[in-house]
Amino acid sequence: MRILRIIFCGGLLTISFLPNAQNKWDSLIYLLVEEPPSSELYGELLVEIAWQISELDPDTANYYTSLAMDYAQKKGDDSILCRALIAQSAVRSYKGKHAESIELSYKAIRLAEELRDSVSIMDASNNIGIDLYYLEDYQGAITYYQRLIEIAKLVNNQIQLGYGYNNIALIKGELGQVEEEIEFYNLALEAFNKINDAYGLANTQVNLGTAYNKVGKSTQAIENLKNGYEVFQSMENSNGEADALTILAEIYLKEGEYARSLELLKSSNQVSEKFGLDLQLQANDRLLYQVYEAIGNKTMAFNYLKSYHEQFKKVRETEQMQLVADLREAYESEKKEQEIARLSQENEIIQLRAEQTEQQRFILFLGLLFLVVIAVAIFLFYRSKEKSNKRLIEANQQLEQLNQTKNRLFSIISHDLKSPLSSFHLITKSLTDNWDSLEKDHLKDFLITLRDSSANVRDMMDNLLKWALAQTDQLQYEPQSLNPGEVISEVKNQLHAVATLKKMEINIRQDDSLKIEADKAFLEIVIRNLVSNALKYSEVQKKIEVMVESHEGMGVISIQDQGVGMEQQQIDALFSGDMVAHDIQNSSEKGTGLGLVLCKELVHRMNGKLEVTSKINEGTTFRLMFPKAA
Repeated sequence: MRILRIIFCGGLLTISFLPNAQNKWDSLIYLLVEEPPSSELYGELLVEIAWQISELDPDTANYYTSLAMDYAQKKGDDSILCRALIAQSAVRSYKGKHAESIELSYKAIRLAEELRDSVSIMDASNNIGIDLYYLEDYQGAITYYQRLIEIAKLVNNQIQLGYGYNNIALIKGELGQVEEEIEFYNLALEAFNKINDAYGLANTQVNLGTAYNKVGKSTQAIENLKNGYEVFQSMENSNGEADALTILAEIYLKEGEYARSLELLKSSNQVSEKFGLDLQLQANDRLLYQVYEAIGNKTMAFNYLKSYHEQFKKVRETEQMQLVADLREAYESEKKEQEIARLSQENEIIQLRAEQTEQQRFILFLGLLFLVVIAVAIFLFYRSKEKSNKRLIEANQQLEQLNQTKNRLFSIISHDLKSPLSSFHLITKSLTDNWDSLEKDHLKDFLITLRDSSANVRDMMDNLLKWALAQTDQLQYEPQSLNPGEVISEVKNQLHAVATLKKMEINIRQDDSLKIEADKAFLEIVIRNLVSNALKYSEVQKKIEVMVESHEGMGVISIQDQGVGMEQQQIDALFSGDMVAHDIQNSSEKGTGLGLVLCKELVHRMNGKLEVTSKINEGTTFRLMFPKAA
């Protein structure tokens, strides 16, 4: 699979190819020789030549980009300078200097934004995405490709759009997200089809075939690979031809069609040997070894295994030579920098000697300033001390809050959790001690008590866990557009057994078109706590009304029960954590009140509001207000 790099910088250059020229490169060189260096077209030609050879010969391309930048600076042509920066970024990238490449692309983007040059912004964004991909910053790369796609859609640039989709698909494949990878490749094909871009279509077809092969869809894989191969063949693109043939051979090898795989590998080798594609030959040798191994030809298998290792060694030697060359270049560069630093140091010494005389004139003046400096220092010292005291007070306040949280946690564990666990122990002991003499009604009472105790412990532990996670910022807020009615229905299903046991109805009235912006997991915790409390603190055969509606630009969820009710003072105490739920007047239920504290915190994190109205012996209404989804 290949990542796609824009190979034309988007200038205004129009090239008429020579009738006797072998290729576009010949045409460009001919035009450059014929064009006077003072003309506007000369700069365009320099940039275009650099783009055309940046992958095959980065050093020569770097020479042409330097000429283009010199030309642009002499002429004051920011447009040429911008495209030269992008071309030089590509050169750095091909040489593996991705950090330098990114820096050049940033400069190009800033210049392109001043020029309102959308094509150059897309080219530079594409380059940054490629460099971040090679640096394995996949999310950063996707961000720049998405920016490219947004601009391409605005200006209806289908080739840039296709390249952006193709490159995102490639990263999705690296991350193992194959379904999304296939989806983005299809979007790329759609863009390239609109403008009949042969290279984009062929490359994306091969990439798509490789993706289908990952998920075992060999029929679709083979079809796409063949389509890509045919286009590459018509373009006389040797790299593309050999790559498509090799991938097809690998698929047929997996399916046991050894003769067909062998035929394709030989064809790939012919193309690779003709154009000196050493890496492709190495990959083919590995597959040929596997084919001959599979058909039992040990001699040929051994020969290709040996050839594979020889090719591998050759590639490693080439890489080492390139590394030595890079190190030599770095050494020469460092040597030059050291020489410059030495000359600079000598100049500084001369300048310092000249400045000594000048400095003596200021000694008296500095003496006068000394007293002023002391006064300022004293002032700053006392000011700093005041700030330190203020920070100390704030730290003490935070420590006090943490202590309150700790004490609250210990209180829940030592008192409220201990009580139901003790009940468990006493009930189970009574059951075991008096089992033979227990009557059926007494046994049922014991089991009901056990059931209620276990439910309390379960709710308590769940809220305690969620509250502890919230205090340590481990509950991550992930907002999305959602239908609150769906969440409420899920909670209703979860609490169906409890409502049935108490012969209670949970009625939901909702506006199906209403969407709010909230975290689904947070909202489910809040709704479950409030509806569970409504069930807990209501007598049997009562109703719970849940309403979802729009009000003053907000999405409002109301939960109304017919329970014991509370006074405002009790509501405030519960939400501050100064009161536990079983202290509520007329309440026989047990609870920590931690659920309501958790609800209040989660609603606040979702940029919502929580309001409570209640009357003793009439019931309580909780109103949740959230921003509507855009």
